[in-house]
Amino acid sequence: MVVLETKHVADVELLLAVAQELTREQSQEVRRYADLVRNVQIGLSVWSPTARGDARGFTLVAFNPAAEKITGFGLEPSIGKSLVEIMPLAAGGTLDGILPRVSRDGCVLEATVESTKNPANPSRALSITASRR
Repeated sequence: MVVLETKHVADVELLLAVAQELTREQSQEVRRYADLVRNVQIGLSVWSPTARGDARGFTLVAFNPAAEKITGFGLEPSIGKSLVEIMPLAAGGTLDGILPRVSRDGCVLEATVESTKNPANPSRALSITASRR
């Protein structure tokens, strides 16, 4: 049994109140960032490295609606799948080359894809920025 003096009880209550307020503020900040990512008109996706060093070694962790618009299909069923499973034509392409380097070196890399391997849309272009958090 722990017995706290009145002074210590007040200190503990103050500490708990401060911790609750900090937690509330952090939750609000996380919600603000989540709203920003969800509503920005730039496609964002998060990829997690696995043991492999190529496109098969990165799995989709998260994305925003703009990323789905860019891919042209819903990405929710693709969570946990590799880049090549989701977009087979990406194998050996620009993103396939950038992801391992960013993961290994911790650098920020930018690239422009001026045409794709997709025969249905070969003139499609996009800009890629990859960074490790």
